[in-house]
Amino acid sequence: MFLRCIGIPQFVSHMFAGMILGPHLIDLLSFSSDRLSLDVALDGNVALEGVAKFGLIMFTFLMGVKTNKRAAFQIDKRTVSIAVSSFLVTMFAGMTFRNFGIDKVDPLYMPLRLAPTERTVIVAVQAITLLPVVTHLVYELKIPNSELGRLAISTAAINDLLGFMNLIFVSYVGTYRYVSPGTANRDAVAIVILVLMVLFIIKPAAQWIVDTTPEGKPVPRFYLYGTIMAAIAASIYSTMFNQITVLGALLVGMAIPDGPPLGSALEAKYESLVSNIFFPISIAVMTMKGAIWLLQLLTSQLNHETKDRGVIAVTALHLVKLAGRAFPVLIPHDKRSKPRLHQNSYIQTMMLAFTEFQQENWGSTTVNSFTAYSHENLMDQDICNLALDHLTSMIIIPSGRKWSPDGVHESDDMMIRRVNTSLLDLAPCSIGVLNDRGYRKGNMKNKKRTNDTVNVSVIFIGGKDDREALSLAKWMRHNPRVRLTVTRFLSGQDPEKAKNWDYLVDDEVLNDLKETYSTAENFTYKEKTVQGGPAVATTVRLLAEGNDLMIVGRDHDDALLDFSGLVEWMELPELGVVGDLLASKELRTRVSVLVVQQQQQQHG
Repeated sequence: MFLRCIGIPQFVSHMFAGMILGPHLIDLLSFSSDRLSLDVALDGNVALEGVAKFGLIMFTFLMGVKTNKRAAFQIDKRTVSIAVSSFLVTMFAGMTFRNFGIDKVDPLYMPLRLAPTERTVIVAVQAITLLPVVTHLVYELKIPNSELGRLAISTAAINDLLGFMNLIFVSYVGTYRYVSPGTANRDAVAIVILVLMVLFIIKPAAQWIVDTTPEGKPVPRFYLYGTIMAAIAASIYSTMFNQITVLGALLVGMAIPDGPPLGSALEAKYESLVSNIFFPISIAVMTMKGAIWLLQLLTSQLNHETKDRGVIAVTALHLVKLAGRAFPVLIPHDKRSKPRLHQNSYIQTMMLAFTEFQQENWGSTTVNSFTAYSHENLMDQDICNLALDHLTSMIIIPSGRKWSPDGVHESDDMMIRRVNTSLLDLAPCSIGVLNDRGYRKGNMKNKKRTNDTVNVSVIFIGGKDDREALSLAKWMRHNPRVRLTVTRFLSGQDPEKAKNWDYLVDDEVLNDLKETYSTAENFTYKEKTVQGGPAVATTVRLLAEGNDLMIVGRDHDDALLDFSGLVEWMELPELGVVGDLLASKELRTRVSVLVVQQQQQQHG
């Protein structure tokens, strides 16, 4: 109301509301996702988007009804010249930049050969000046009967006619080339049928309602409901045949005579509901999806930091245990893979997860996925061979401890633990054992949000494994979402007794770390003095609180820290002392732990 008082159009007010409710400030879509659905596994925003689309359909229909048909089709040279020039200029400008940056299109999103056609369709849509929008603005400015208002409506009507004809033609050509001629012909025939139905069924029926309604009498509700259902059905019909949703509603709205009795009755019954509830929701939801922060690119300095760090090549391996005397086999997954292989739910889940990972990090990651059918005693060799073939720098394997979605321990997979123990001795590179407890409570519904902070903590005790863990964490810190905390455990012993070679190297590494990241907002360094096993266990558990991921080294044999009482009670010795504490069933914090071991020196 305040914006309307100072002359801001209502349409702009709805956009401001969308910006406030969008991810830039309140982020309503993420907040409401699990509150608008009875099933927590479903995205509740689908219902909100359905309401928004319904509001857009109803708005388009009512604006079509309100449009002065005589003014809209009052064609003269001036109207035609303005409409044609605005259409051609928009098309020419869009087509000029259509191929700009087309080589950077993510092929996982769309094959490069389809990108020009998709961009042509986008240009064709943007060249349309929707008549309902112009009509809405003309009525809001209270100039429908002025010379300017009539000119705007008639110009928009001609522009829409040219734009929709062009859009249908572009869609037909694209479908004919890249889908199938049969589908293209089907869509074209369907649109022709829709136009004919509007001209020869809906328009005469609407005129019949007008003629048979006694003067001064209201139109029966049945006819009003039938008209609304016809508009909704026409919109669904146009969507089914690959046209924009509002096309059907616009055609039906333009077929309804404006003014009393039918047009006025529809306007009186539905305009208040649509204008004050459904249409604002529609505009706000569309604005909420806008990436306003991309405007920052206009003033940001050019930065190639990600590319300077190189590309991360991920090789994903799904191991399946063989029984009997079946022959081991390694199957690569790509577009040429046999469809029956992808019917396996585990393979589908793996491929979906890593495909999404590559899409989110396009340009800085590559992913190759495999399935290996192997005997248990050969699995470690399969992993090592694949790592050698792909010159792998680090292997990450699951710990074998399984957790329920609510964080309760379920079981320990002894086969995975045996493979891990063997792999820790044989791995040709560094290795990480991941104990994944899932997302912390409160973050599960928002795990796809790109602006969530991920709290990563490193416990540094000393030794080559801890230095390897720290090196990995430093890579993670380059992600602006990651907040890294490094905590060094000190034994409190006489410094002179601690001046061994490993201690000196640790000091050098940590000093370099503090000097490099001392001014970084997403980095924290602290030191804690702990003496005795109980103090170590208590401090580790306290540090786990509030973190999403803990990264620790596996071996601390050369460290001066006292682990008395902890080594004897380890449940998972392959994780080391600290890793075992963080993977313990008694630990109630939903924190995952990655235990890192630097490549072992193989002695022949």
